[in-house]
Amino acid sequence: MSKLDGNERWKSKMVLTEHVEGYERRNEPKNQGRPTGEELTMVRDYVLLPLLLTMVQKGWTT
Repeated sequence: MSKLDGNERWKSKMVLTEHVEGYERRNEPKNQGRPTGEELTMVRDYVLLPLLLTMVQKGWTT
């Protein structure tokens, strides 16, 4: 419920269709072919953790 609900003054205001669609789409996930932050973290962990495990097992230091 927004602050404008129940305010009769705003019922007669005209809203463009594009604005209504944009308002409704604002919380949809944006699928642009780019990985999310969580996906990037998973890829990083998938690549780095086996390498780190090998280094620790062999006693390598940096």
